[in-house]
Amino acid sequence: MFTPIQNSFSDTQKGQQGVFLIGAAFAIVGGIISWVMIPDKERDLESEDVKFRAYLEANGFETSCYGESLIEETKTTAFKTDA
Repeated sequence: MFTPIQNSFSDTQKGQQGVFLIGAAFAIVGGIISWVMIPDKERDLESEDVKFRAYLEANGFETSCYGESLIEETKTTAFKTDA
């Protein structure tokens, strides 16, 4: 697709610049469309976390360490076994 565009210019350098600018324009337009059209799901995920935690508590699961890092958990477990 870009080869005919590049060949339509009389100068090779101008053809490469034209192809580069067209590609950059596609990238910018795609970024703007993504920024505007894709909804912000962060708030939805936070409310889903609250609902999921309530579900776990209602079904008898332990949620006191809910959301803690596994790395911290393995460090404390490894420390307790060494002592």
